[in-house]
Amino acid sequence: MPKESAPPALLREAQKLLAGGEAARAEALLTPLLQAPEEALDGAGWLQAGTLAGRLGRLGEAVALLERAVRRGPRLAEAWRTLGGALALAGREGEAAAAFRRALALEPEHPTALRGLARILERREGPAAALGCWERLAGLAPADLEARLGAARCLEAVADPAGARRHLEQAVRHHPGAWQARWALAQRFLHDMEPEAALAELAAAEAAAPADPSVRAALAADRILALERAGRLEEARRGLAEALARHRGRCAPVLAVARERVAQHGGPTELEEARAHAEELLARCELPAAARELLHFALGRLLDRLDRPEEAFRHFTAANRLQPRRFDPRAHEALLERVLGLFAERAWGDLPRAPGEPGRGLVLVVGMPRSGTSLVERILAAHPLVRAGGERQALGRLGLELLQGLPTGASLAQALDGARCAALGAAYWAGEPRPPAGHHVTDKMPTNFWWLGLAGLILPGARVVHCRRHPLDTLLSCYMQDFREGPAFTQRLEDLALCYRGYRRLMARWARLRPLPLLELDYEALVEDPEAQVRRLLDFLELPWDEACLRFHQAPGRTATASYGQVRRPLYRDAVGRWRRYARQLEPLRRALAELLPPGEASAQGAGP
Repeated sequence: MPKESAPPALLREAQKLLAGGEAARAEALLTPLLQAPEEALDGAGWLQAGTLAGRLGRLGEAVALLERAVRRGPRLAEAWRTLGGALALAGREGEAAAAFRRALALEPEHPTALRGLARILERREGPAAALGCWERLAGLAPADLEARLGAARCLEAVADPAGARRHLEQAVRHHPGAWQARWALAQRFLHDMEPEAALAELAAAEAAAPADPSVRAALAADRILALERAGRLEEARRGLAEALARHRGRCAPVLAVARERVAQHGGPTELEEARAHAEELLARCELPAAARELLHFALGRLLDRLDRPEEAFRHFTAANRLQPRRFDPRAHEALLERVLGLFAERAWGDLPRAPGEPGRGLVLVVGMPRSGTSLVERILAAHPLVRAGGERQALGRLGLELLQGLPTGASLAQALDGARCAALGAAYWAGEPRPPAGHHVTDKMPTNFWWLGLAGLILPGARVVHCRRHPLDTLLSCYMQDFREGPAFTQRLEDLALCYRGYRRLMARWARLRPLPLLELDYEALVEDPEAQVRRLLDFLELPWDEACLRFHQAPGRTATASYGQVRRPLYRDAVGRWRRYARQLEPLRRALAELLPPGEASAQGAGP
């Protein structure tokens, strides 16, 4: 015990002892410090005491001392930051987040507080809540690897793949040896249908990755997928055989999924071998829900190809049930009624528009997911005067922001004028080059059908291609698709029915209002007579005929959606009428949509194969 036992002297002595390597003696002084009255030190003094306790590994005492620091020095940002870190280590994440927020209120750009808050928000509240912190941190420290990966991860989760890609490219530029960044960028390239770029990043990741067998198996699986998507099937098969031999007996569901993708190019024997592999892993291995979900989807696809629809549907149902339910039917219905109310027929003629034609050259390709929007974009992108814009978030984001800013009961006429409409139209084009005269660019976000009324106000001059497909084929295809980070309504048949009815109500409203010129294009007609329908499409856009549009599957370019496999093939009829093979399983859906089905299919008798 020091001769002078006042808290300032105790603190100085403890710091001196710790600096001299006498941790045990320094630790002994924590008790008298905790017993001292709070007024004995100011906020900075208690901050030093709390930091000392933390360095000694005394977490409980550190929290208690740091709580004194913030009470005595409520404007000490460092005290709030340090308290946030100690609370996070203690597992008190809610209190830690509050402390980090207090620190940021005092020093808004401090990287430690941003990092701590981002980590907690992503764990507790999800990617959307954490995104702002990760992006601010990446802006402050462009070479910060954790910030870049965190921002990319959150942007993927909120369906902004272009933003995620930018962060990953910056991560690799600043840290070329970071195998996690290389791997994440490779996966982004895979999603963007750039398999050769993915293979280059995977090679760099494999060169630097640890020898952990699960990491090595997952990297091998992604390399096989990249080879398959690049059309290098023999290399994919060789790589698959090598990976299966190397990881024989190990529970590696990613390899089973890669095997399914390769088997889809083979015959019944290859499909059966892939099915048996996936079934064996499901039966033998203790797997997390996400891995079981992947295997169930893979088995569903394999059994569909093997014409075993009853078993296939069971696996698709199991896969969808394993996903956390993200869809809120009440919120969906509330949004639908609000949009329909704001764009009421009686008020439409009085709404302001942006002057001129700020939407000139824009082609909005809309429809339910899996209705043929990717196919139509690929056909158009094969034309020399059309550029594929992919699925842009801009129109939906502007629509939701507009609704959120409207007071309850306010009308669009009260909130908008010509200048505001022009500003919203300019915001749509932010970051996207406008096409030159005579050229077009597509926006194939299918769910832009929600916002065609808004598009008519802010983007006059744009045109709309509405892709239609048999309701049950469309919804079955949605149900069979792994939309883990896509539409939230595809996991339950009742949700699919609800959303389809809402979609039809919206499209009926736009058909009456005609906010923009609109062409309806039926998938079945396109498959049956491609040239006639492509001519209709090009005539609607006032584009000259080009034979390349019939050879769209040979054209370069990427399709970063679930339809990537289909648009790499010529038009085929396999998917037309597929729902009939699943008529029994889809009976609840058929009953829910009876009045929206083609004549003769509303009854169970009309639904038979």
